[in-house]
Amino acid sequence: MQSGPDRSGTGHPQPPPNQPPAAENLPDRVIHQITAKLHDGHAKDAARLFIEAHHRGVVPKGPQLLQWMLATLGRDDSTKLMAAFAHFPCVCCKGGLEPCEACGGQGVRSEGPFCDTCAGLGMACCEFCDGAGLATYSFFPEELWLPIIVERSHLAIHQLSLFIQQPIPRVSDAAAEQNHAHLILNFNKLIGVLENAVTTAQETAHHDSHQETLNHIIHSNNHAAALATQYLRQVIRSLAAAIRQGAKSLPPDSAEAQFRESRAGFYDSLSHSPTFEGTCLHHPFLELKSDK
Repeated sequence: MQSGPDRSGTGHPQPPPNQPPAAENLPDRVIHQITAKLHDGHAKDAARLFIEAHHRGVVPKGPQLLQWMLATLGRDDSTKLMAAFAHFPCVCCKGGLEPCEACGGQGVRSEGPFCDTCAGLGMACCEFCDGAGLATYSFFPEELWLPIIVERSHLAIHQLSLFIQQPIPRVSDAAAEQNHAHLILNFNKLIGVLENAVTTAQETAHHDSHQETLNHIIHSNNHAAALATQYLRQVIRSLAAAIRQGAKSLPPDSAEAQFRESRAGFYDSLSHSPTFEGTCLHHPFLELKSDK
């Protein structure tokens, strides 16, 4: 069937009468759905849809993927989508932490005074995401790893710097122990983000044209993690002081007072551990050279 005469004034043949326009193809429909979700504030859903479309071959694969995103979605929507990738949560945990299996989330083992695995905190790092609480890089197309590494590294370093600028919780506060533990876990999570970025950057730098950028990220993340670890040691020592503070109102010979002194000693010792090896605070793939 031939098209009808041009009656639009555009110079292009028009569809025959009563024939519907051609259906929108699948890639276009997916792109429209992604942009609609971004504009509606559902960036996480947009990211999930993009990943699924890429997996199914609806979105093109290959080294030009980022350029295709910019050309197809535009810079603003591409930036929103990359931010959504950077913040996409781990599929196996909530926030990077889970109750410690070694001690049942109690922080104390039956065969010993305190649980080394969770550093006596009762919460251990998710083994899938290394405690970062974010989807692993293998969840995303490899062509997008670099911008995700950059975004996550920037966010983690910025948040760590904000924490370091704040005073350590006072040992005399009613919730001093809880506040210290919360700060330790937050620091450890952000250091985990830096470690994951470093290991992925090291893997990518061997065959990526942006080797100089990746090496800079590796150096910056190691430096930031070293500074954060110095501060973390201060927080751990302050936690020991808070535990002792809580024992002052107890009879010195009571079981509770002795337990608190033993726990405080545990954190005193942990604060001097060279690498926190054997605990959830250990990050073996970071070079903490400036850590004293």
